[in-house]
Amino acid sequence: MEAALARMDRKFTLYFALILFAIVFLNQDALAFLARLLGRVR
Repeated sequence: MEAALARMDRKFTLYFALILFAIVFLNQDALAFLARLLGRVR
């Protein structure tokens, strides 16, 4: 059960990263916004 959960979590993380990449790729304004956000955090 634990192993299955970990595998599912990894798959979910992969899908999330893929969706995030697609959003950023399609929306250049989002890229600039993320860059500003990261700059503010650091």
